[in-house]
Amino acid sequence: GDPELYEKLEENKVVYDLKRGDVIFHDRWVFHRTVTVDEYLRSMNENIPGEEYSKDDDESDASCVGKIFRRYSIRYSPGTARVPPGYGVELSVLHNPDNANRTLNEVSETDGPWYPKVWPHVLKQKPNREENCVDFSDDDFDEEIRGLGDLVHVKIPSAERKQAERKKEIHRLLTLHGGR
Repeated sequence: GDPELYEKLEENKVVYDLKRGDVIFHDRWVFHRTVTVDEYLRSMNENIPGEEYSKDDDESDASCVGKIFRRYSIRYSPGTARVPPGYGVELSVLHNPDNANRTLNEVSETDGPWYPKVWPHVLKQKPNREENCVDFSDDDFDEEIRGLGDLVHVKIPSAERKQAERKKEIHRLLTLHGGR
């Protein structure tokens, strides 16, 4: 990379003081990255005149050095996007290999709400224009909610075990061929 460009980006970066439950909502064109806990603590102290961060300042802070914040990222894709086929770690494919190369809509229709619709929700009926409302007691909504319970408690845990095994296998294969 270009060290001068990197330095300019670092000088202009903004680190937000986020708390558990805060949401960052942006599009894919925003440059972003994860920061380590110690980098975050240093940046927060840079904003307080006269304060300097040291790893030795606090036992709990020192134990966080090098660790990153856990996060949950949501990426929105159209239902016509296809799940990548091949030897990978996509949970829906590890759960059911037939999901490879299906559209997200097809996976959701045949194997449960792996990729639930979030906005705009495609309604199975037209809104009642006179009453200016929609009947959300539709069976399709109830089925999706029931499917989420099965997904979270049965399908995802099983697929995550397979994913951990697959990642170990991929790591082993990469190591054999000169990778890390």
